[in-house]
Formats: sequence, C-alpha cells, structure tokens
Amino acid sequence: PEVVGHFDLVRIFHPYDDGVADPLCESDEVRRLAVRNIEYAIGYGAIFEINTRAWKKGLRDAYPQRDMLGEILERGGRVTISDDSHGPGDVCMHYSRLLGYLREMGVDRLHYLSRGGGASEGSSSGSRVCVLEKASEHEFWAANGIA
Repeated sequence: PEVVGHFDLVRIFHPYDDGVADPLCESDEVRRLAVRNIEYAIGYGAIFEINTRAWKKGLRDAYPQRDMLGEILERGGRVTISDDSHGPGDVCMHYSRLLGYLREMGVDRLHYLSRGGGASEGSSSGSRVCVLEKASEHEFWAANGIA
C-alpha cells in the first residue's frame, strides 16, 4: 500500500501496563521482522501513518509507538497523520496530544497524497506525494486551539 497504517496494531493486545511482554520489544525475531518490513516499505516509497486512535485504546503513544516510529524515521521513512475517524465525533481525536508527540519524535515534515498531476517519485499510482514542511508550525494547530 502507498500508506501503511496501524503498523504496530498488535500492541493493542498487550498494553504496557497489563503485565504481558510486548512482542515487539521482547522478541528479537519479531522485532527483526518488523524492521525488515519497515525497510521494505521504505524501499518502495510507502508513507507510514501516525494514527491517534491508539490513545483511545489506552496505549502510551500513537501508532506506531515511539520505538517503531524511531526505526521508521532513522531509516528516512516518510510519515503522515490520521485520527482514524470512525464517526464525526472522532475527527481530530487526540490531536491535542499528537502535536506534542510529533515534536518529541522530531517529526516536522508530513507527507500526503494528492490526486492529479501524475505520479510522483515514490508513488505507485496516479497520486502525487506532497510534503508539508514545518508541520508543527502550520496554522491548523492554532486554528484548532492546539499549541
């Protein structure tokens, strides 16, 4: 897929405080496979979704959690944001936390797909990959009372 979402969704079954080992942290083999998949997706130009619904599920971070997001960013992976709305009440859900998470993780460049204009580098469809630089300074945050 052009956008890889819910990369570490498996963590929903093992929240940090439930006493059960996190499979992405405790198993070297699972972690190796996760990193392999990150590298594969980066290799074909995927964009990784940073998804705020994880907070609704009680996880510490958005999907992907900070260790996997760090692996993505360390390898030059591209990211976008999503609230994973399941209805109108979920639009921009937890975006007040998202800005801090983006800043903490050093994310200030977001990518998104745009129709038309022909496929761009890293896009396998007719979509064009666009970049929003200085995303943490975008007027969206202030217009929605997030600073």
